[in-house]
Amino acid sequence: MVQLFDYRENKLRNSRRFERHSINCVAFGNRGKILALGFGNGVLKIISGAQLGDTPKGTHRNSSGSIQEIIFSSDSKFLATSDSDKCVALYRAIDVEVEGKKKVEWQYIGKHRFHYKPIIGLAFVDGYDSPSLFSLGEDRWLIECDVARSTYTKGIAMKKRERITKVANPVGFTSFVENGVPLLLVSTDEYKLKLLNIHDQICHKTVLGPAFGAPIQKMIPVSGETPFLVYSTQERVIGLVKLPLDGNPNASMGLIAHPGRISNIVVSHDGQYVFSAGATDYTVNMWDVDIYPLESASSIHSDPFASLIDGGRDGIQWSEIEEYFYYAQIRSQGEESTVPHSLGSRFAVTELPGVMRALGFYPTEKELADLINEVRLESFTAGNGQDDAPLEIDLLTLVRLYVNHRPVFGVGRAEIEGAFEKLAGSKKGSLTKDAMMELLQQHGETMTKAEIDDIFTSLLGGDWNAKLSENISAKVFAEDLLGFEDYEG
Repeated sequence: MVQLFDYRENKLRNSRRFERHSINCVAFGNRGKILALGFGNGVLKIISGAQLGDTPKGTHRNSSGSIQEIIFSSDSKFLATSDSDKCVALYRAIDVEVEGKKKVEWQYIGKHRFHYKPIIGLAFVDGYDSPSLFSLGEDRWLIECDVARSTYTKGIAMKKRERITKVANPVGFTSFVENGVPLLLVSTDEYKLKLLNIHDQICHKTVLGPAFGAPIQKMIPVSGETPFLVYSTQERVIGLVKLPLDGNPNASMGLIAHPGRISNIVVSHDGQYVFSAGATDYTVNMWDVDIYPLESASSIHSDPFASLIDGGRDGIQWSEIEEYFYYAQIRSQGEESTVPHSLGSRFAVTELPGVMRALGFYPTEKELADLINEVRLESFTAGNGQDDAPLEIDLLTLVRLYVNHRPVFGVGRAEIEGAFEKLAGSKKGSLTKDAMMELLQQHGETMTKAEIDDIFTSLLGGDWNAKLSENISAKVFAEDLLGFEDYEG
């Protein structure tokens, strides 16, 4: 059943019952004049937004799986759906005359299975002549579709395909505008929020997201005098994040909205109200939004990221960060230089990977590229990217980058054993020495023989090949190679 409520007067305006099949998702288009319904049997039905009556050729049966999400383009000329069969379908609105009156019909363009794992989300982003359609799956593949070149005869035209992460799993996805620039916003299971460029899918920024029990699953940006982001986790929690995103822990809040899973959240057109629907409590809650407390809290502390360092500014870790900060300046000037070193307030970004590793954060090569690209974009935006001076960062920027990029939870026994089980393809989780060398050289971010020799020599000393066990388990890897003393604990 579909029920249409006037939320300001709390009155039921209209309702319509659909027999036999359940409704999975709904979406308003054309400023509320049309309503799209996605059913569990794969049917898409487009009805009028006020009367809830049928529209010309408004019923489509093109999905073999249940429809999971429906979105409209900003001008409501295009509609896209994702289904449980991992397919994306695209529709176009066309003007027709019916009995002398102009009507809108929805033409099916096509569908495509772009992903081999469930689809997380869809997003339309406006272009110069037509929008682009993006889809992101649990397989980490971000797909860009060229809507202008998509036709009924040729189907959906794929423009670009990019794998956005190496390790983290995406769990939320939406389009987003920051400082007038259209971006894509991705949340991951590592409690991170990533802003991606829509043209090349390069990561502009990575920030620490709210960590209220579970990663963010649904996100809705709200523009205005004080822009903010509404979010929900899979269970119980909804909240707000003040924009722009910077990882400031004082710029976000969360509250328990439902006792169990949250099926959806939406925001009123003026951003004054948030509506949350519980999956098991059969309740829709209406929340009044007041962004002022977040705005005040986020500006109270001049250095909010220090609180996320163990012990704060007076702790041991902060002292270590300062030591590495100054040592990075010495390294960039040459450790064996006979000229006196000049220590200042900044160090070269080329030393950033070494500093991060010294602090216990070991990023992948892709994560390092994202990290340095973020610094480069920040410098360019600030007006420092026009000269030939080397790219440099100060101490507070280092702390912010470290807090935002480091893992929220460290690597422990469960993660190492899980990795070995996947590599070995069995619960035994043991690899031969030759198998491990082959994996390091041929899969993931590959390593050369020279790099392997250099790394293993650092870990085990000279003649490391003779010292390394012929069969390497997770325990051997953690204790003998990495030197984890408390692995069993």
